[in-house]
Amino acid sequence: MRTHDDRGQASDHTVDYTAQVLDRALFPRMVLPCLAGLGFGRHYPTPNLVLEAPLFSPREIRSQLLSNSSEAIQLPYPSFERLPFREFVTALSKGYVYCRAEGEPATVAQGLETYLASTAIAQNYPEQAYLYARACETLVYLAAAVSGSPKLRITLKNTFLPTDAVWHLDRLTKTETGRLFPERSQGIRLVFAVGRDFGTNYTTLENFRLDRWLGFVWKHRHEIVKFYRRLKSEGVQACSEFTENPLMRFVLEQQDKLFLRAPSRIVRLPGNSIGIHRLGLPIDRRIGTVHRVDSGNQAKPGLQLYITVPLLA
Repeated sequence: MRTHDDRGQASDHTVDYTAQVLDRALFPRMVLPCLAGLGFGRHYPTPNLVLEAPLFSPREIRSQLLSNSSEAIQLPYPSFERLPFREFVTALSKGYVYCRAEGEPATVAQGLETYLASTAIAQNYPEQAYLYARACETLVYLAAAVSGSPKLRITLKNTFLPTDAVWHLDRLTKTETGRLFPERSQGIRLVFAVGRDFGTNYTTLENFRLDRWLGFVWKHRHEIVKFYRRLKSEGVQACSEFTENPLMRFVLEQQDKLFLRAPSRIVRLPGNSIGIHRLGLPIDRRIGTVHRVDSGNQAKPGLQLYITVPLLA
């Protein structure tokens, strides 16, 4: 395998990055028990990858996700050029955006509207800021209706995390689960993304080489933990250096071949979209949806609203 050095020039030496990514010696000791713990090996019906749901009611969306009939649900949404708040989103996403709230839908929606109104950009686009807040509020209530729970959590941000661009399953910790999710509930996440050029990719659990992915995460856990620690203080600089690492560049470029059995079995949501997918929970070994954000969003991440809710049967 011919590689390139940090300046992008061809190297004279050959590095087998595949061997660095995948450490098969770890599989019997660490990976295989994890597969059993995640419920890998149990039979799952072959699902729709992404089901478009223009006419679905909240109850029908909930039924699709609870039954594993679909990996994700895509809700219809206009192109960015047709959005009435596109100038506000474009201007706001150029700075630093981060808002997090948890509670009942009305409280969460009000907190988000207050945050948006307090930004300097909202002073230049007051009407558009109001319309964007109303769009977010609508999705908060939709997620609550799909969930059946009076409690949810939102996160609004404009950062691109390179780790999100690698195939993965979202999984909540026991602390997060106990605080937000009733016993034996499934978790879902609604993602409302605007102002970015590329979207999110989905595939099925059967198509995902979970053993390889777990081996990769375990072998490089120290680098990943170090990255998240640096992210808190260095932000974009930490992201840039993480993606410029030759090994991580290799993973981002070759991950479909590394982690998927059939790289063609992918559904891509557009950059401006509303998608809903399942979360992995430590309770009852719940399995999430396999997905990744397109790495092309690093240059232009846009605004991303994440709404996390329990999915009550």
